[in-house]
Amino acid sequence: MFKLIQKDLLVGLKIKSLKATIITFIFGLFLLTTFSYIFPTLLPMMITFIVVMNSFYYDSLNKSESFMASLSYKREDIVYSKYILTLIILFVSLIMIYVLYGINILSSARVMVLQDVSVSMATILLSFSIIIPIILKYGYKIGRIA
Repeated sequence: MFKLIQKDLLVGLKIKSLKATIITFIFGLFLLTTFSYIFPTLLPMMITFIVVMNSFYYDSLNKSESFMASLSYKREDIVYSKYILTLIILFVSLIMIYVLYGINILSSARVMVLQDVSVSMATILLSFSIIIPIILKYGYKIGRIA
């Protein structure tokens, strides 16, 4: 299962997805003064969503479902690896945003508090607990709409 997580991390963090994440981050910096009250909550959710959905996109683009079925991995291992990927990306993005707020790169009207972390985690976990089964059952195109 570690190899599945490693594959998803490599696929989700491709140069194209990093470009989208960096553009989102820069766009967010311009909106920092306007939306400073939701920025510490919103940015980790956006980073997690972009990286994990890019992982699903590249899996769909390469039709890796049939390839994964031919390997010795069980279906539940593939599902667990997607959930673990979501948690890893969420924790890394939360730590990154906390550090950026700590060294005042993202100075705004307020600091990042535990409520931001809990709201980000609850929102991402709830949304991906709905999105991941839909994508794995019906495919990326249908799951992207959900």
